[in-house]
Amino acid sequence: MGILDGKVVLISGIAGWQGRAAALALAREDAQVLGCDVKAEEAAETVVYVNREGGQMRSLHPLDTSEPGNAAQWVQATIGAWGRIDILYNNASAMRAQGLFADRHWRIGT
Repeated sequence: MGILDGKVVLISGIAGWQGRAAALALAREDAQVLGCDVKAEEAAETVVYVNREGGQMRSLHPLDTSEPGNAAQWVQATIGAWGRIDILYNNASAMRAQGLFADRHWRIGT
């Protein structure tokens, strides 16, 4: 069991090296990871790599989180799969949304 056993993690920008490394590190600690990126092929490679290394990872790609509807879809997919979100790792290089992510994209329990 890792220190993040059962924690649910969202990671944006998984197509690049930093996002890929973060996804792998979090999955190695037994987190459930749902990533996204606008670069579909590279995002898919990250998912294959993490799962091949024994992690638990899914991804929505291509997905641009700067579009509020897309970000909401990503969040809802996570809640639908695991019922909650424990960690948000915002690694996307062009997050242009204004305001707090939680205020703009979802309400849990309201």
